[in-house]
Amino acid sequence: MEFLSPEWCDELVGHSASSEPVLRDCVVEVQITGAPRGRGRITFTVEGGRLVSCVPEPADGPDLKLKSTHGDVRAMLRGDLDPNVAFMAGDLKTDGPTGPLLALLAAYRRPGAVSARRALDGVTTDPS
Repeated sequence: MEFLSPEWCDELVGHSASSEPVLRDCVVEVQITGAPRGRGRITFTVEGGRLVSCVPEPADGPDLKLKSTHGDVRAMLRGDLDPNVAFMAGDLKTDGPTGPLLALLAAYRRPGAVSARRALDGVTTDPS
């Protein structure tokens, strides 16, 4: 399934459904430079501490905006790049309050998030 496609977004939400509620309620827009097929934005919605929505389009008034490269986002999905490291190195840019960002960074390492990322990465492809 193609990275950042609508089906990929649905799969992300599905894999995250069984994760423990650890996130802050927010809307996060991620701008991904160099993304395939012009799919350069994705929006996540968190409610009740869980990911409830993911759409491959920009957000209208997100609580937090993140910006990174396609390669770095794929590396984060695989677990090869910790977003904490990317943030500290300036490779993950942010615009918005730090609360949702810190919750996302902490959730990345939780067992449920790790297993969801691995399962999603196993079915993710990049268009050629």
